[in-house]
Amino acid sequence: MDQEHAELRLQTVCLLILTTLTVAAALRWLRPIMIPFVLAILISYTLMPLVEIQIRRLRFPQWLAVLGAMLCGMVVIGAMGSIVTASVSQLAENVGIYEAQIERLAQRVEGALPLERFGFAPAAETPTAKTPATGTPATETPGAVAGEMVSSADLATSDTAVATADDPLPGEKQPDLSLLDPFAKISGQSIQRFLLATTNAVLNLFSQGFLVLIFVFFLLIGQKPTKAKAKGVLGEIKAGVTSYLSTKVLVSLLTGLLTGLVLTFLNVDYAVAFGFLAFILNFIPNIGSFVATILPLPIVVLTPGFPLVSAILAIALPGAIQFGVGNVLEPKLLGASLDLHPITILIALIFWGMLWGVAGMFLAVPITAVLKILFERLEHTRPIAHVLAGRLDKLKLD
Repeated sequence: MDQEHAELRLQTVCLLILTTLTVAAALRWLRPIMIPFVLAILISYTLMPLVEIQIRRLRFPQWLAVLGAMLCGMVVIGAMGSIVTASVSQLAENVGIYEAQIERLAQRVEGALPLERFGFAPAAETPTAKTPATGTPATETPGAVAGEMVSSADLATSDTAVATADDPLPGEKQPDLSLLDPFAKISGQSIQRFLLATTNAVLNLFSQGFLVLIFVFFLLIGQKPTKAKAKGVLGEIKAGVTSYLSTKVLVSLLTGLLTGLVLTFLNVDYAVAFGFLAFILNFIPNIGSFVATILPLPIVVLTPGFPLVSAILAIALPGAIQFGVGNVLEPKLLGASLDLHPITILIALIFWGMLWGVAGMFLAVPITAVLKILFERLEHTRPIAHVLAGRLDKLKLD
């Protein structure tokens, strides 16, 4: 019996692995539809309290309350789009300034490094005509053009230069390569290509937003607002996800506002855009906070005449805000609403990022929390829920 039980458990584990791989492949294939649909579910959970407030307090019918909530959402999305568009256009106008600053910084670094020791030469200098300091008087010979006289010493010098450039001696190393040439040759076209790619990504995101709005509308219309809290698995999922999303939105909004105000006080370009990015990236645990902290660094470096103290503060103060809000305020507000181990969150970020890209990283935590609740309700998958929550002491492996 013990052997049969062990074989049955082994078969169950193998089937679970195969099922996971099959579902992952299907989710990868269906991501053009699944990403907007899952986003719509999360947005509907966020907007549902607003719909319920309009129905209960303002006595609106459900369809009117849904339209009011969606109108608020569209206003927010439009404000975000205007921030991104204004920042991209301003960045396109400053391409020449940043290009000149890149070349200037490359020349400074190249002049400070001992490149000759590694076989590299400094930047080429403009040649100037010099008369050789010899005691022998220079004789003049007819030039190629009638009436033009060329010095024989100059002729010898030019011949030597030509011979040296065209026919180098065997085994002689020519130190004519500059180490920082790739950095000095960064052109405005490269930056413009980057801006074009960024703009296309933003436009693609907003084009998918229309499909998300359609899903959100039908999800909100289909829900029946009730005074009593929903019970069962769906009620637990809704309560957990709604609590997480509402708290995360408030915490991210606080982070974005503080970051934008600090960068504005320090006179950093695109401070509003960096505050908006801090708000968005705060939905990606751990990784998003780090990326939001270092995002102003290239602009600070490429801004001519930016003070060193302000540059340090532009990185240190947003980092302190991210650390304080993410490690002190957010855990107190969220508490154990999701009950996920930090390692579980990190693995979820990697897994869903591989499946759905950046959108998967935004959705990783809510999806994993929903799966954990579902696993906890079934007896055969309850050990997986304990692993996701980090409660290894409750595992029964016998």
